[in-house]
Amino acid sequence: MWLRHWNLIRDPFPAQGGSYVATPPHDEAVARVVHAVRSGERLAVVRAGSGLGKSMVLTRALSEARIPGLRIARADAPPDAASLHAQIARSLRLRPAHDPSQHHIWQSLTDAARLIAAQRGRLVIAVDDAHLLADRLDLDRLLCLDSGSTVTILSFERPGDDDAHPDAFSIRLDPLTRTESTAYLAAKLHLAGRDTPIFSPAAMTRLHALTAGVPRRLDRLAGLALRDAAVQGQPLVTEGRVEVAFRETHPAPLPAWGGSLMLGAEGTW
Repeated sequence: MWLRHWNLIRDPFPAQGGSYVATPPHDEAVARVVHAVRSGERLAVVRAGSGLGKSMVLTRALSEARIPGLRIARADAPPDAASLHAQIARSLRLRPAHDPSQHHIWQSLTDAARLIAAQRGRLVIAVDDAHLLADRLDLDRLLCLDSGSTVTILSFERPGDDDAHPDAFSIRLDPLTRTESTAYLAAKLHLAGRDTPIFSPAAMTRLHALTAGVPRRLDRLAGLALRDAAVQGQPLVTEGRVEVAFRETHPAPLPAWGGSLMLGAEGTW
């Protein structure tokens, strides 16, 4: 019902599987990742807070960076070296060894890296949510897969210790500005079949303020406000509808009572 109300052909703000939306911060990050790959950087680190779209940037950058001779392996949220190496091996479609020990998996990765180098190719290993690794040195060890300069490691991680990789090619993904937030939501609505405004200017200002320009938060709050305004039969999403949607997901905390509770004469509060 709410889709028909806004003349939309699909949900513009799905929780999963949304389309890449070109914004200046995202496009710049993609361009810098592609440059790191094409220029042969040994280690590039992309730092972004939760909900800023680093996984979307990673997928887009890997797609744009593909050239003949480039092999790409990807690992997502590996907790340790065993998971990291196993995901890379699967991504490279290496045949499972009869002995699946860490030593044999590492040896198969080393052999694959050397073969790619011998064929004058390059190997790119992209690790999303690399901050979840128990030992951050596992990223540096991947550079030892080949003694030459044919391996590039892309580490996508949350902001943290900037000295963790002092020699890395560093890339940062920032939140959207007010103008960028407006363009981002308009692009999402366009992909869903709507080109005329849905959010009032005041609603857009409030959306940006309440979400701090974080795309994932924008998606969630804008989606809730759309549904709420449709139920109310409104022609536009107003600032008030945005506030209501925000309060639904951020209820006010209960008051902190100090001291002992006092009962009245009849035993009531």
